[in-house]
Amino acid sequence: MTERRVEFCRALGKLAFLNTLIIYNQKEYIIYFQPMESKGRCKIQVTNGFDFWVEDFDLEKFEQKRKKSGLEGTYNSYFDMMHRSISQRNFEVYVDQTQNFVLTLYFQLNKGVSLKGDFELGRPLHFDDIKEFHCVYRLFLFDIFKAKDQERMKAEVSRKGRRIEERENKKSISQPRQEEEEEQDEDESAAQRRKKVQL
Repeated sequence: MTERRVEFCRALGKLAFLNTLIIYNQKEYIIYFQPMESKGRCKIQVTNGFDFWVEDFDLEKFEQKRKKSGLEGTYNSYFDMMHRSISQRNFEVYVDQTQNFVLTLYFQLNKGVSLKGDFELGRPLHFDDIKEFHCVYRLFLFDIFKAKDQERMKAEVSRKGRRIEERENKKSISQPRQEEEEEQDEDESAAQRRKKVQL
């Protein structure tokens, strides 16, 4: 495995559990990113409850998208920007008459400057029967549920981390004060002892 592919596979984790909901033409669409680091691919899945779009993006496809949008830098920074674009709702979707689905992300470089990246997911999957659709849809909903659960756990861990940090900061602030007070007490008691000796 080349160094570039290793970097790409590691960076894919940035998209783990990334999901969002958007309303387009009075229909709700759920968008879910499912990175598979070990395979070096990321599956982008979209559904409106009736149709289901899935597209696999590997290193080559992501590289094409990145070049097309004019972005440079590491895969880490690229996937960070993708994550930010989705979390800050800085994106659009478009479904044409032939049901081709396009996800457009806007990458904010600085105030007033952004680049655009299009991800074409093609036409929706064709299912031979409703059972097959239900099976795929069920797995998709389980993935979304797990993603939401992971998000909640990450938020909880980060909240706990902040609380511990605040406590440590308070301790480090109050500790020098205690030491100062102890030093003052020692100075006062030494002064009192000297007075007694003089008397």
